[in-house]
Amino acid sequence: MGRLAGSPHRRLLTVPGVGLGAIGLTATAPLWLPVAIAYDVARPPHHLRITRLFCFALVWCWLEVVGVLASGMLWVTGRAGRPDPHYAVQRWWAARLVGGLRGLCNLRIEVEGLDALRPGPIVVCARHAS
Repeated sequence: MGRLAGSPHRRLLTVPGVGLGAIGLTATAPLWLPVAIAYDVARPPHHLRITRLFCFALVWCWLEVVGVLASGMLWVTGRAGRPDPHYAVQRWWAARLVGGLRGLCNLRIEVEGLDALRPGPIVVCARHAS
């Protein structure tokens, strides 16, 4: 298939695709979850990496579905042009995504130099360290 022109065409594929992914992962969890756990237990170190990856994929898919539905409701209710409701949805989504990463992947966020922050616009540069 050729390159899709414009976001409306992409959305026709990606939005239902994520929804189907969420439903598919949920429906097949009784199959993949025991297999993933058995695989992780059989291969040291026993950190359940594959299991956590699949579980996070499930969390991410459902967060995407809820986020898209919430954004769609803003459009339907005539609030599509107002930024504040969209920022509220984004904050909710990001907080749940980070919560999922904390719970499933032991994500820790450490901030250094908080004393240097002042009110106003700031630029945050994140560094990933394993």
